[in-house]
Amino acid sequence: MSKKRIALLIDYIVSDYSETLLGGIRKYCNEADLEFVVFPIGELHNSRSSFDYQYVAVTSLISPKNVDGIIMTSGTQMHFLSEKELGSYISSFKPLPTVNISSVMPNIPSIIVDIKTAYRALLTHIFRHHRHNKIGFMGVSGNSMEGHERTVIFREVLRDCGVDANSVVFWKANFDYESALHNLENYSSRHKFDFDVLIALNDEMAFACVDYCLKKGLSVPGDVIVAGFDNLSRSASYNPPLSSVDQMLEYQGYHAAKTLEKLLDGGSVPAVQTIMAKPVFRQSTCTAECRIHHDLDRTCTDFRLLDVHVNNEAVSDWYLKRNQLLQASRFFTDGQFDITLDQFKIKINRELKSFGITAAAVVVYEKPIEMTSHFDYFNLPHKAVLLSAFDYANSFETSINSESVCFDPNETMLPQGILEFSSEEMVVMSLFHNTLQFGYILFRPGSYDSAVYDLLVKVLSSLVATIYTYTVAYDNQYRYLSKAEELDIIANTDELTGIANRRGFLNLGQAVLNVSESLGQRGLVIYCDMDGMKKINDTFGHETGDNAIIQESRILKKCFRENDVLARIGGDEFAIVCPELSVREFEEIKASIDKECEALCSSGKLPYRLSISLGYAEFPSPHIGYKLSRLLAEADSSLYIEKRARKAARNDAPSSAAKS
Repeated sequence: MSKKRIALLIDYIVSDYSETLLGGIRKYCNEADLEFVVFPIGELHNSRSSFDYQYVAVTSLISPKNVDGIIMTSGTQMHFLSEKELGSYISSFKPLPTVNISSVMPNIPSIIVDIKTAYRALLTHIFRHHRHNKIGFMGVSGNSMEGHERTVIFREVLRDCGVDANSVVFWKANFDYESALHNLENYSSRHKFDFDVLIALNDEMAFACVDYCLKKGLSVPGDVIVAGFDNLSRSASYNPPLSSVDQMLEYQGYHAAKTLEKLLDGGSVPAVQTIMAKPVFRQSTCTAECRIHHDLDRTCTDFRLLDVHVNNEAVSDWYLKRNQLLQASRFFTDGQFDITLDQFKIKINRELKSFGITAAAVVVYEKPIEMTSHFDYFNLPHKAVLLSAFDYANSFETSINSESVCFDPNETMLPQGILEFSSEEMVVMSLFHNTLQFGYILFRPGSYDSAVYDLLVKVLSSLVATIYTYTVAYDNQYRYLSKAEELDIIANTDELTGIANRRGFLNLGQAVLNVSESLGQRGLVIYCDMDGMKKINDTFGHETGDNAIIQESRILKKCFRENDVLARIGGDEFAIVCPELSVREFEEIKASIDKECEALCSSGKLPYRLSISLGYAEFPSPHIGYKLSRLLAEADSSLYIEKRARKAARNDAPSSAAKS
């Protein structure tokens, strides 16, 4: 690394908190010519989310070989960890210099914000200048230190202003819009909703309070006063604009980066540096009665009284975000089809560029690594492969013909010369699907919303998982055929059609189902046979019957996908295992099979009428799971119903049609 490179450890990139903090760090890095890498690590030890613990795997790339120093955002990690546990986790990155944001950590330089003065000013103004016969307080569940501190200040202001604590209804939410709204709806279903004041511990929950009041026909601030905390970017443009507390997040990020650079240069820094928060008074807490109070102007930092209407700029922004989301949705839909590794290499760089990304590298491990439970440290394998990469800054780009670049991720995050790092942040995110770690992606974001990039990485992870599924199935089949003795090949291959027989199907089909189970994939097991096979044999002889079976196998091979496992399991009966095939897609395949049969019959090459019936069973089944033999039996039962329906349709058809 020619320049100093700093790493930011943050929970997620999709939040106003993250985006504002990033803005401050980016600004300082640009001024000081530092390289900047972001590592979203999720919430450590979060028991509520099924697989979010997988995010933390990328922290194994944080070493003196890849970065020079770390900024840690501890406030977002203290919902499920104690201060001691988090301090121990941060210390695990030694000897890298570290600066901590949001809380005081022993032996780690910390940037904290003093919210007490600002929050007291906001709450005191509300309780002294507004009626408060009934107050609602939207608190938080869990062990959030931030939530606890704000709650303590709220209770102190109640006492100092002589407000009866019995007039307050306390709720516990999860610092998000949905849980706050649920609390309000649940309360309203059992009690009269007659609040004068609603205080929320962050702006997201305050937005829910405003929206719920408007839904109830109550005006804000005319009927109900609402205040939040954090001063998110949307707070100023909300309708009505929301009063809040500005924690000076951008300045926190800027100051943390400046402090870290001083450490990297060998300088000394204070153990704790305090930034003062500011109260922000807006329309949500300002009724006509309070506007005349002289103390308002002294505490006001962003006071807006004008009604807010949706303007052209807001509409344009909404359409832009909507189109970005639709683009990501289309990428997800396209990614559900079969895809080979070569197809992926052709597709991925083009897709990433279309989302405004100016540099990206997709890295996969030699083999996926299963992580079935929460972990703090991920043991990187010693071999990784660069699947694809491009960078506008140095005109580098891999192609389908590029030789595979293998390297040890323990030694370097990327081979030299692939991507150019800069003060514009590079984001590093894990590629995982359920319990399997596949690798990671580095990318330089463009102008799209951070939520779109988060979704993009999830879709990319799904694509990589799909490639792995079919590669494993293909490799298993290839190894099975190439290494087996001639006798074993004969034993597992149908002599008449050249495809797998029943024995081969049970072995290979179950192997594919096992892979699907490890990835949490769904799909279908299909059972099919020819209509009227006995009549063909009786009328035209068994040689013609064998020809009919060959024609049946050719049609099935043509209509099903290359990666589906197809076998003749006896007589005119065939079975197929189809990972990631939906019922809707199955119905389309059935229509294709009928069309192929009709075309063959119309050609006049056959002395009989060819028709194939199909039944299916979905996996995983609630009672069967991924057991092939039982799924096959269920598909056979479905086939029997299908054949009865076809026979009834033929019997109901006009006699002329029957003769044809």
